[in-house]
Amino acid sequence: MSPENMNALFDTMGSRAATRRQAWLTIIASQKYLLQQKISTNLTVKINNAPVTNTIATLAESSSVSLSGSGPQAHTAMILVNGLPAAWSTRTGAWSLTNPLTLTGRLNSVVVRALDSKGQCLRSNELWLVMGLFPVTCGGTITGAAVWSNPTGIMKVTSNVTVGASASLLITSNTLVWFNPGRASSFKTAVGLKFRGWPRPQLRCWGRVLTPPGASRPAARAPSSS
Repeated sequence: MSPENMNALFDTMGSRAATRRQAWLTIIASQKYLLQQKISTNLTVKINNAPVTNTIATLAESSSVSLSGSGPQAHTAMILVNGLPAAWSTRTGAWSLTNPLTLTGRLNSVVVRALDSKGQCLRSNELWLVMGLFPVTCGGTITGAAVWSNPTGIMKVTSNVTVGASASLLITSNTLVWFNPGRASSFKTAVGLKFRGWPRPQLRCWGRVLTPPGASRPAARAPSSS
């Protein structure tokens, strides 16, 4: 449907098609554009049928999740989720994991890859799933000596956190803190924030490593609990 091919076709039709040539070329170009817009070119992920909107991590309030999405229709031969093949439709550009993905810990890495027929990676999407079972909610203004500790679940911050100048907050080792959307930038402390477990394991805030005074700053790594 290229202009060159269509012009050659109109040339064979003689003068009777000359008056309609441009009109038909415009229609063909419009239909070609609409068709191209319907072809999936990105690799997207849905968790329990909800699009992933948080590029850092997603909270899953169960021990297993259903994964699906769309993939690039051109040249994609298969979709792999953590190495497992997913059901893939070249016609619709949709993929889905046949069985729910079981989360093996509180923090789970999920890698979705679109491969061509030669096994070459066309697109890749990595996300982190936080298993939010057994949450302990926290937040608000801390005026005394507070301790956040939940080795089997998560500390779920549901409101702004303020640690006063005469107060302290101790976050123990192996504690995973989850800030509800909009709360990550609302953590204020004067002098009383402490982390137990230094120098190892470090406290990671989704790619950033917080280093106490006097300690060397290691390179940032993937998110994990402290």
